[in-house]
Amino acid sequence: MDGDLLRIFLIGVFLVLSAFFSSSEAAFLSLQKTRLTYLVNNQVPGAKRISKMINNTERLLSTILLGNNLVNVALSALITALCVDLMNESSALAIPFAIGIGTILLLIFGEIIPKSIAVKNAEKTSFLFAKPLKILESCLYPITIFLQWLSQITQSIFGQDQDQEEGVTEGEILSLIDLGEAEGTVEPTEAEMVENVFKFSDIQVKEIMTPRTEIISIEKGASVSEFLKIYQTNSHTRFPVHKEINENIIGIISTKDVLRVLSSDNLNFQDSVTEIIRDAYFVPETKLAADLFEELRLTGNQMAICLDEYGGIAGLITIKRLTEAIVGKVAEEGQSLEDEYESISLNTFQIEGGM
Repeated sequence: MDGDLLRIFLIGVFLVLSAFFSSSEAAFLSLQKTRLTYLVNNQVPGAKRISKMINNTERLLSTILLGNNLVNVALSALITALCVDLMNESSALAIPFAIGIGTILLLIFGEIIPKSIAVKNAEKTSFLFAKPLKILESCLYPITIFLQWLSQITQSIFGQDQDQEEGVTEGEILSLIDLGEAEGTVEPTEAEMVENVFKFSDIQVKEIMTPRTEIISIEKGASVSEFLKIYQTNSHTRFPVHKEINENIIGIISTKDVLRVLSSDNLNFQDSVTEIIRDAYFVPETKLAADLFEELRLTGNQMAICLDEYGGIAGLITIKRLTEAIVGKVAEEGQSLEDEYESISLNTFQIEGGM
């Protein structure tokens, strides 16, 4: 009888150990790398230990699975021995009964319940079990190294690359942003801005440029007075300068340059304003917005003239317009943003054609 009580006690101990290993596996594998990186960067005690363990996943899994299998085998043996002793008159039924009882106990208390709890509390469980697992990892080091070697040999036979590790993809980051927005941890405007940053590298200039038909340009030889009249109705900081026809752009004139020269009395209202033009910066309309933004930033240009496949003027793009592709529309100083559309009736809207 004492032997049976000891077996029952040991069955309970091994069942707890089985739950420990199962929940450890579920917790460590469910722990998000982004969250762990945040904890390490904020120097949360124990985070660095967990990070090192997860970075050596093979060794961690070898330790957990080795411990779990040893415990489960011992548990099955004890349950079988107990059933045989208690059912000595029906020994033919003892083993099937032991298999049934063992399977139910392991499945419910050794797998389903602990893993379900661990997945829901991955961070807490990982921090709680990290130290004991690290000690066990050191104790089982020779065996786990051998198991890792066997695993690597097997994987190499099937052509698996040991050094291949998938990084965080753009899609995963966007999914996290969407999740954060849905849960309220990320503001909708912030989420939209982050998504625009990723889209920015895929946008071609022609998708966001001001089209040729909407360009306001200054004719070569125009006087300061004529320039100021145009500026009065179109308060841009820069204007393209054309010669004879609008499509023949020869340079850029800056409003700031005009005002500076006027203030120094080097120019009067009858003089030609186009004497102080700068060279135009030409780019193909198919250029990626991110590449152009970097070019303009490095060269100091604020505006670029976009060319189509035949070398004709397709439109123009400014640093401000490129920035708006990320942060959204920015109103001119002293003005408010215009509505992108106007509701005419229930199912009818008036939308600007250049959108």
